Amino acid sequence: MDQEILKRSESYHLGLLRLKSGEKLGPFLHRRHSRSFVVLEGEAQVTLEGLSLKRSRGEMFHAPKQTRITIEAFCEVLLLDASLAEPNRDWFLEKDTHAEEN
Repeated sequence: MDQEILKRSESYHLGLLRLKSGEKLGPFLHRRHSRSFVVLEGEAQVTLEGLSLKRSRGEMFHAPKQTRITIEAFCEVLLLDASLAEPNRDWFLEKDTHAEEN
């Protein structure tokens, strides 16, 4: 997985994620912030709390905080990743991702 941060502030993070074909990200969850993704290129299988969704170019998906998520690429995938923090929290300085064992 390649990640590029486009913009970062105290309240949000905007970035690009690139997954190679067959690559899997997760399962993980964030305790204090939500994440929204837009598929810019490719196609992926997204699992949110056990619900599997197929997402292709131009489609989006959202993971509220405390939601378990897995993303698996069918082919090379480019995602726009927008994260929103709780108000008044310096969330980039705190570890907020909880990765789970497969």
